[in-house]
Formats: sequence, structure tokens, C-alpha cells
Amino acid sequence: MSQSARNNVPFDRLAMALVGAAAGIALWLFVKVLPEHIENTRVLLFMTSFVMGYFAIVMALTGPARMKAAAVAALALALPAATLLVWASLRHATTNAYLESGLTIVAFILGLGVTTPFVAAALQEKSGWKHYRLLFDISWVIVVRYAASWLFVAVFWGVLMLSDALFEIVGITFIKDLLDIAWVPYLITGTVLGLALAVVHELADYVSPFLILRLLRLLLPIVLLVVAVFIVALPFRGLDGLFGSFSAAATLMAMAWAGITLVTTALDKSDDDAVANVPMLLMTRGLAALLPIMALLSTYAIWLRVKQYGLTPDRIAAGFLALFIVGYSLAYLVAILRNKSWMTDIRKANRIMAMALVAVCALWFTPLFNVERLSTKSQIARFEAGDVTVDALALWEMAHDWGFAGTDGLARLRKMEARDDHAALVARIDLAVAATSKYAFMRDQVTSTTGATIASLRSLIVVKPDGATLPEDIFQTLPRFQVSQLRSGCERLLSDGRPGCVAVIGTFNPAIDQPQGIFIFLTSKTRAATLSFGGLSGAASVGGAARDVATGRGAILTPDAVKDALDGKYTFEAANLQVLTIDGVTLIPDN
Repeated sequence: MSQSARNNVPFDRLAMALVGAAAGIALWLFVKVLPEHIENTRVLLFMTSFVMGYFAIVMALTGPARMKAAAVAALALALPAATLLVWASLRHATTNAYLESGLTIVAFILGLGVTTPFVAAALQEKSGWKHYRLLFDISWVIVVRYAASWLFVAVFWGVLMLSDALFEIVGITFIKDLLDIAWVPYLITGTVLGLALAVVHELADYVSPFLILRLLRLLLPIVLLVVAVFIVALPFRGLDGLFGSFSAAATLMAMAWAGITLVTTALDKSDDDAVANVPMLLMTRGLAALLPIMALLSTYAIWLRVKQYGLTPDRIAAGFLALFIVGYSLAYLVAILRNKSWMTDIRKANRIMAMALVAVCALWFTPLFNVERLSTKSQIARFEAGDVTVDALALWEMAHDWGFAGTDGLARLRKMEARDDHAALVARIDLAVAATSKYAFMRDQVTSTTGATIASLRSLIVVKPDGATLPEDIFQTLPRFQVSQLRSGCERLLSDGRPGCVAVIGTFNPAIDQPQGIFIFLTSKTRAATLSFGGLSGAASVGGAARDVATGRGAILTPDAVKDALDGKYTFEAANLQVLTIDGVTLIPDN
């Protein structure tokens, strides 16, 4: 550090502490004070998003750039971002409903977060935003500076709380009294954060991303091994367990994104800084080559989910993320196949994909990406085509989550008077509009399952032993999602063509004179699930999955369990309570 730089240290620390203090006070104002005085919530949303985005960018840029330049650049970024955020809020009647899903906040933060390094690079060098080496360094420097600074803030508060506890022993309440002032905690947090950011920048030669990048490289062989084993095992395991599950798609995307990050860290900012030894180079290429498989699998999983249930804002966001992962992974594969300068090609792809991500985040707030309208159109189109029934429509989401587009969608559904199920549809819409939460909607619609659905389900389920019957009111009291689970299981066919569901009735607890039993039904080609019914609360009560006596957890069965139950290959055994032994597993209902 030069002598002039040393002389500026006190001033730089003071300036950053003041910026942090201003950010803290601003946060307190917009969270605790102004909401009670500003009636127009969109004005409040604009002011809050602009000011907080502005301060976050200023503190991120100051260091890599001078504070004056950082302040101007932050204004240029935060102002249009806040404007877009408020513009998109006009899709909803209230800003609370607009912000409830969290997707818009993620898009807002992600857009600003990815754009900031480009601006920082441009402030450092002319056309610096085009230089990958500079972008890579600045991006990781910002991450490390913020991470280290927030860690210091946490430690500072720990010390402060410990000091307060120590003072209380001798009757000194100065710290407690100070913290009881509403704005003081915000002021302290912001000031300490700004000061920490300044100190971390001063020690840039010591607090650098170098260590983190080297540590991340150690994870690359592990992730490569996991991905390779997964892909090798996939043909033997089959795809049934993967697809149709949103969590499976999320897992695939998370692992693919981890792979992209590790490949990026291994290649670093230039060939000179990238991994040098041959084994690591081969593993980096290998992981990059396998990523397209993970990306395409996750995309296919989301597509199947959309095909089954239609679009929702969450699925649209997941679809965009999956497409970005596909873009990254295919670019990596093309670079590897070209062989020469493959590292440089991957770095170029990273920069281009980051710019594309910023563009998508901006478009998310425009009418082009009105996800509420797209989701509503998808749900109605599927209903009109007969792909979904009344009970499977996302009516609560239309009424409460999808803004004016959802409200218009419900109005359109009400006008479908020519449909045979119009009365049930209108009743379900009224239920959705009146419900105060999705849980309440699900609970209140328990008794609204259509007679046709119940009759269909009852005709499909075989009851064992022969001559046994199900309680008359069992399906009327089932929540919609459990009716759907059972019906889906029955509609799946066993290898011999029989429906994939059965109900086994028995006296599991002699103290209860009500019918008790276990539904066993297919969830895929390789698995079956269970659902208990009957118990202390009456014949129609439904519990959770039947529990494996050996483990005490929900039983995991195969399709053979359904076959054995249909063929009568099971036994009732006494174990304090009578239990059901089938397919090598001993079951008790979850009552």
C-alpha cells in the first residue's frame, strides 16, 4: 500500500461507515416508520427497493471503484430496477400479494447482483465488462468482501450481547437501554458493515478469493464421481423415480449448477491460473462433458411436471433456470469437442450467459414474461381440453396469488355454463375466493369431492379380504390431494393389467369397533405407498402412511405388495396390536 493510500485509510473507513450507517437508518425508516405514513404502497415499494438496492450496490462497488463513481453507477442500476419492480406490481391489486411468492424479489436481487460486477469492471477499465479476467476477479472479490463483512457483523453483535450480559451482572444497563431505541440496532449494523467492508478492501491482498477457489476445486472430483455414478445407475434404476417430481428436478438442477460452478472455479480467470495437473484437467473436462445429461434430465423432469399439472409461476421460473443450465452445459460441451482453446471458450460462454441472465431478470418484470397470465392461460386451456378436472385446477392460486390475470381467469371459468360440471366448478371457485389460506381451501373442500370421482375411485379399489367393504363416507372426507394420490395409483396398472391399488381391512386394534385398514397403491413402476384409515376418531378418519414395525417409519413397498394383497398373500399377526405382514414387511396403521 502506498503512502498516499495509507493516509486515506481513516477517511475511507469513515466514509464507508457513514454509508453503512445511512443504509441502516434507511432500512429502519422503510421497514418500521414509513409504512405507517405512506398510504400508497407502490410508492413505498419503489422507494424501498430503490434506496436499499442503491446502498447495496454502492457498498459493493466502493473499493473496486471510487465512491463518487460507485454512487453514480448505483443510481443508474437501482433506479430502472426499482421502476421495473413497481411496474410488474401493477399485475396485482396489492403489493403484498405481488411480493408474497418471492420470485420477483429473487429476480430483482439476482439482476442487480449479476450486473454489479459488469459495472465494476467497466469503472476500472475502458470496456472492462468485456474482459473475463477482470469480471472473474471482481465477482469473487465482491462475494468475499460481503461474506467476510457480514461474518464480522455477526461476531460484533455476539460480543455486544455478551458485554451486555456481563454488565447486567453488576447492574449496568447502558447497552440494553441503547439497543431499546428502535433505530439504534439498524444504525449499528449498517455502520459496522460499512467499516468492515472498508477494512476488508484494505486487506485485499490477504482477504482474497484465492483460498475459497482452491478449496472449491477439491470438491470437483467428488461431484464428478457422484454425477458419473448417478448417470451409470440411471439405466438400471429407470426414470420413474426421477420424473414427475418437482423435488427431483430441483435436485438435478442444483447438482448441475454446482458442476457449472466447480468447472468455472477450476478454469479460473485465465489458462495460467487454471488447474495445471493432468488428472484435474481430465476431471474438469469430464464433469463439463457430463453436465448436459444432468441439464437435459432436469429440463425433461420440469416439462413432465408442467405437462401433468400445467404452468405456474414457480414452474416457469424453474423452467428458465433449467434452460440456462442447458445453455451453460451445451456451451461447455461444444468447447470441449473443439478441444483447442476450450478453456477460453468456456469463459466466453460464462460471460455471455451471465449477460443473458441479466436480460431475463429484466424481462421478468415486463408484460412479455407475465407469469401470472401465462399460468392462468395454461390452467384454463388444460381444463377446456379435458386434461384436468375441477378438483385439479389451481383455483386458490388464481384467486389469491396470480393477481388480475387470475381473477380474470376465474371470471372466464364462471362463464363456462355449458359444461356438465359447471355447478361444481362455481362452488369450488366460491370456496377458493372465500378461503383465507390454501390450507383452509384444502380443508374446506374435503367434502366437495365430486360424486363421479368417488364412484370411479370406489369401483377401482379392490377390498380385501373378500366380502369386506369400505366405510361409506371414507372418500367424502378425504382431502383432494389424497383422493388424487389414490386415483393415480389405481390408474397405474400392474404388470398383469390389474389396477394398482387395494384396500386391506382388518381389526388392527381390538379396542376399536370401527373398520380399520390400509390402502396400498402404486406411485411408480417400482414403488408403492400406503395410507391408513379408521381408528380412534371413527371409521372415516384417515391417518398417514402405514408404519414399518421394524423401523417405526413410513413403509417403503414395491408393486409386489399390491399383487400379494390382491392375491390374498398376506397374514394378520398379533403383536400387542394386530399387524399386517406383506411383501416381507410388517405394517401397522398410522392412527
